Amino acid sequence: MYFLVLLLLTIFGLVTSYTDIKEGKIKNIWIVLMILAALIANTFITKTFVEKTRESLVNASLALLFAFSLWYFGFWTAGDGKLFFAYSLLLPITIYKYGIIQHFPSFVLIINSFTPVAIYLIITSLKRIQPKQFFKEVKKSFTFKSLLSLLLYFAGFSFVIQLIFSFFSIKSNFLINTLIIFFVFEMVEKKIIDIASVILVVVRLIISPESILSLAFLKELAFMLLIFQSLWIFIGLAIMQLVEEVKIKDLKPGMVLAEGIIKKKGRWEKQNMSLSFFGMFKMVKASVDDEVINVLDEKTVKEIKKDAAKGKVAFKQVKVNKTVPFAPILFLSVLLTFFAEGNIFIHLITAKDIVIGYVRYWLNA
Repeated sequence: MYFLVLLLLTIFGLVTSYTDIKEGKIKNIWIVLMILAALIANTFITKTFVEKTRESLVNASLALLFAFSLWYFGFWTAGDGKLFFAYSLLLPITIYKYGIIQHFPSFVLIINSFTPVAIYLIITSLKRIQPKQFFKEVKKSFTFKSLLSLLLYFAGFSFVIQLIFSFFSIKSNFLINTLIIFFVFEMVEKKIIDIASVILVVVRLIISPESILSLAFLKELAFMLLIFQSLWIFIGLAIMQLVEEVKIKDLKPGMVLAEGIIKKKGRWEKQNMSLSFFGMFKMVKASVDDEVINVLDEKTVKEIKKDAAKGKVAFKQVKVNKTVPFAPILFLSVLLTFFAEGNIFIHLITAKDIVIGYVRYWLNA
């Protein structure tokens, strides 16, 4: 029954991977064909959309929301987001059996693709980072003011999430709660978050004081805080691997800026930026005559080089994002998910336990 699905996944995976590597983009025609193929295959062949309509609809909706959110925060391109959504439709939810998240099994695709890449980037970045720079980032992230602000935020907004999930009878877990909290933290202004956090904590103390003063909640709060701040540090280190400095003379059309530049009174200057948790992934925007630029076009490149020859550029190098084809990584993740029937790391953990068990058995024999 799933042979046709596997064939479709392979065909579309190879084509989109090729175009992403060769041309640096994923054409919309392939996304549309994938969605049409998903509707036909999972309606008439696997019948997943018929037999599990509600579950499939919820999963697809969450996949679309997730893809849009990561595109909005600049974590991936629109093409990557659309490709993830298309895969979420094409891969039947009945495939997922191990290590899935309730209501959103397609999130396993993200786990299977991003986790190995993130581990690789962090390890390679740790080889390059200087201890002094690392401890400087740790000290900056773990100040009393920032920790107190985050504690109030977690305590307040986790209560709201809990109430919403209870109202809709949705079973939540730590991962989903944490992801929602991260997204809200990025979308809402800092001042509003600080005020709302204090109000929500006070309301929580009045309505349900036992929920905020329990030892279990305090442990979860501390754990969430540690994860948030640690991710801030290590993701920043990983992103260092995806940024390079390019001389003005080597700038080319299509390059994505990793730091802001702006033309003021006929002179090019770099902008001051403040990075947030997800901001470290953003394609930083620069303004040129009030026009927002995400990607350097041919006209802008020529203008910068021309002005540099006249001494009207205040810098010699500019940071740009390295382009990493994501389609092949996602395609590999889809295949791993298909054959592992879910989270590949669940099988790795199980295999590790089996090996350790056999070793202990023979040592004690």
